[in-house]
Amino acid sequence: MGDDYFQRVNCGVKAPPVDVRLAEGSMFVLYQSRPDAEAFAAWIPQALAAVEHGYRTMRG
Repeated sequence: MGDDYFQRVNCGVKAPPVDVRLAEGSMFVLYQSRPDAEAFAAWIPQALAAVEHGYRTMRG
């Protein structure tokens, strides 16, 4: 996840997803275990907030 100004937010979930698919404007991410999926779901709002912070504090 990132933006056009090369700011990045990397996912901290240790386990890689089993499958990632895009369909009709939505992304589906499948994990092997529920705890990994829940960790990913908890990370998304934090990542979006970090990206928004990057946009707000960008200098250029």
